Amino acid sequence: DFTVAIMSDIHQGHYLGNLLPEAIDAAKAAGDLFVLALGDSADTGKTEDFTAVKQAFDDRNMPFRMVLGNHDIYFGGWENWRNLFGSSIFRFDVGQTISFFVLDTANGYVGDSQMNWLENELQKSSLPIKIIATHDPIYMGTTRSLWQLASDEEGAKLKYLAKKYGVKAFLGG
Repeated sequence: DFTVAIMSDIHQGHYLGNLLPEAIDAAKAAGDLFVLALGDSADTGKTEDFTAVKQAFDDRNMPFRMVLGNHDIYFGGWENWRNLFGSSIFRFDVGQTISFFVLDTANGYVGDSQMNWLENELQKSSLPIKIIATHDPIYMGTTRSLWQLASDEEGAKLKYLAKKYGVKAFLGG
């Protein structure tokens, strides 16, 4: 058994301050195996902000995985992200139990290539627990919001794939 800390909207570089070190310390104190940050790690996509986020985790010896968010891609941030963290679309497994499937919804969309990648990876995973993680949630109730996927059709397709392949959770930041 293990626990995972879920964080979102760190917004490193924002003038209101930096709660990340305290949040990481709390995750470590709780015994969390790692942190999954669900996007907007940087406020404006600057390299120095991404570097500060990575340094905060490294200084505390806390493993982490990052999801790309809309603020992360501002002002050329996608390239800065890729240089430090690698691909914004990936799968990682935790032991013999959980597969996480991370999608890039920083622009509000999933797109055909990611959707095809996701279905292929879901088919390949034999682990009992499957979790999809994005920055934008697929559904926000009856109210339309800027903070959800821009396409209802893509949301419906993600829900269909989740049901078809036994996805246990969808995490949106």
